[in-house]
Order: sequence, then C-alpha cells, then structure tokens
Amino acid sequence: MLLCPCFFVRTTADAGGCLMYTECRNSKECAPAKHHFDECVERVTAAQSEEGGAKEDCVEEFFHLAHCATACAAPKLWSVLK
Repeated sequence: MLLCPCFFVRTTADAGGCLMYTECRNSKECAPAKHHFDECVERVTAAQSEEGGAKEDCVEEFFHLAHCATACAAPKLWSVLK
C-alpha cells in the first residue's frame, strides 16, 4: 500500500489533496510507474518469505511513482487552493 504524502490531514483541503494524489497515482498517466512499483513489492514480499530476506527494496520505484502522482496532482491542488 502506498501512502499519501500528506500524512497529517488537518483540513478538508488537505483531504482533497490526498484524494487528488490517490486519483493521480491510479491514473493512466502513472500506470507504468505504479505497475513497476507493484511488481517490485510482489518480488520483495516473495523474497522475504521464501529466502529469508530480500536483496532489494522498492525505494527507486516508490519515488518514480510518487513523482508522477505529485506532478499530476499539483496543478489540480493549486487551482483549488487559490
């Protein structure tokens, strides 16, 4: 599960930002990055249970997905906050 970057939701606007981020993360635009992240998570999870420990992490894939979702959500969020 990928967390929204706004961990501390204080206002309705903040919650809307998280919703926009989540929608963007699941959008067609970010589908390739999400696919790579999900595949990595599956590999690491399998390796941890089968081999006793994963030799990789999904940090790079996470940041690619987070960058895509943030780039998608930022213009939408700023238009709501103005």
